[in-house]
Amino acid sequence: GLPLALELENEVPAGLRLPRGTLGFEWYHSSTFVAFAEYHFNGPGTNNADEYLADLPRPEFARGEQYFLGKHYGGLGMSYMPYDDLLTLTLSSIGNLGDPSVLLTPSVGDALAQNVTATLGGYFGNGEHPDISFDPADPRLTSFVSPSEYGRYGYSGFIQLAGYF
Repeated sequence: GLPLALELENEVPAGLRLPRGTLGFEWYHSSTFVAFAEYHFNGPGTNNADEYLADLPRPEFARGEQYFLGKHYGGLGMSYMPYDDLLTLTLSSIGNLGDPSVLLTPSVGDALAQNVTATLGGYFGNGEHPDISFDPADPRLTSFVSPSEYGRYGYSGFIQLAGYF
């Protein structure tokens, strides 16, 4: 194999923006089963969960250019299409390798027509939940500690209708 090494000091010089990048692969076992694995490096992120909330006021978050809080992520997933691409069962995940927490995304898709699909799915955040404190005499938030990224996500669902033309 080809040796590859990259060393960075703990301190990054002011003004230097580390890149973001993803490396992944897909494995097609047959025409009905696909699996994938990915690694994502988020240069602007942090290795310290205590800094997650401090990073949120950065302009990159306000513009929607940045949404990952940590620095290292891993993703795994698979899709199974048992009936000639009419029905697709998918399970994907992305995990913050630094805290650790994971976001699971199962979904079921159906081809309603040649160019129309409907998908039903959900997002399930797993990780250490935030510690939220209030002062009983003052209804304002007094403390919010977020020990994991995806532990804050909770559970939600979605319905998607897509047309292709």
